[in-house]
Amino acid sequence: MQRIERENTLKSIRLNGADLNDPESLKVRRGRVAAYGEYLTPGDLDYMDAKLAALDNLYADYKATAGRGN
Repeated sequence: MQRIERENTLKSIRLNGADLNDPESLKVRRGRVAAYGEYLTPGDLDYMDAKLAALDNLYADYKATAGRGN
Protein backbone atom coordinates (compact mmCIF):
# COMPACT_ATOMS: atom_id res chain seq x y z
CA MET A 1 0.00 0.00 0.00
CA GLN A 2 2.90 2.35 0.65
CA ARG A 3 4.15 1.65 -2.87
CA ILE A 4 0.73 2.56 -4.28
CA GLU A 5 0.81 5.80 -2.31
CA ARG A 6 4.38 6.66 -3.34
CA GLU A 7 3.69 5.97 -7.02
CA ASN A 8 0.36 7.86 -6.89
CA THR A 9 -1.34 4.87 -8.48
CA LEU A 10 -4.76 6.16 -7.43
CA LYS A 11 -4.05 9.61 -8.95
CA SER A 12 -5.24 11.42 -5.83
CA ILE A 13 -3.65 14.51 -4.29
CA ARG A 14 -5.43 13.80 -0.99
CA LEU A 15 -3.89 10.36 -0.66
CA ASN A 16 -0.30 11.44 -1.23
CA GLY A 17 2.05 11.76 1.73
CA ALA A 18 3.66 15.11 2.45
CA ASP A 19 7.20 13.79 1.94
CA LEU A 20 7.42 10.56 -0.04
CA ASN A 21 10.94 9.93 1.31
CA ASP A 22 9.68 10.02 4.91
CA PRO A 23 7.67 6.88 5.78
CA GLU A 24 6.06 8.71 8.72
CA SER A 25 4.41 11.21 6.36
CA LEU A 26 2.62 8.52 4.38
CA LYS A 27 -1.06 7.79 5.06
CA VAL A 28 -0.24 4.07 5.23
CA ARG A 29 2.41 3.51 7.84
CA ARG A 30 3.28 0.06 9.18
CA GLY A 31 -0.02 -1.75 8.87
CA ARG A 32 0.15 -3.11 12.41
CA VAL A 33 -2.95 -3.58 14.51
CA ALA A 34 -3.34 -0.88 17.19
CA ALA A 35 -0.15 0.94 16.11
CA TYR A 36 -2.07 4.19 16.69
CA GLY A 37 -1.12 3.76 20.36
CA GLU A 38 2.46 4.61 19.40
CA TYR A 39 1.33 8.00 18.06
CA LEU A 40 -1.38 9.02 20.52
CA THR A 41 -1.01 9.93 24.18
CA PRO A 42 -3.01 8.16 26.89
CA GLY A 43 -5.10 11.35 27.13
CA ASP A 44 -5.83 11.22 23.40
CA LEU A 45 -6.91 7.59 23.70
CA ASP A 46 -9.17 8.38 26.68
CA TYR A 47 -10.75 11.22 24.71
CA MET A 48 -11.44 8.98 21.72
CA ASP A 49 -12.81 6.21 23.93
CA ALA A 50 -15.25 8.70 25.51
CA LYS A 51 -16.37 10.04 22.11
CA LEU A 52 -16.89 6.54 20.73
CA ALA A 53 -18.82 5.50 23.83
CA ALA A 54 -21.08 8.54 23.37
CA LEU A 55 -21.73 7.50 19.77
CA ASP A 56 -22.46 3.97 20.90
CA ASN A 57 -25.04 5.33 23.36
CA LEU A 58 -26.51 7.63 20.73
CA TYR A 59 -27.12 4.75 18.34
CA ALA A 60 -28.14 2.15 20.95
CA ASP A 61 -31.81 2.41 19.95
CA TYR A 62 -30.90 2.08 16.29
CA LYS A 63 -28.87 -1.04 16.95
CA ALA A 64 -31.69 -2.54 18.99
CA THR A 65 -34.13 -2.23 16.07
CA ALA A 66 -31.75 -2.74 13.14
CA GLY A 67 -32.68 -5.59 10.87
CA ARG A 68 -36.22 -5.87 12.18
CA GLY A 69 -37.86 -4.12 9.24
CA ASN A 70 -38.59 -0.97 11.27
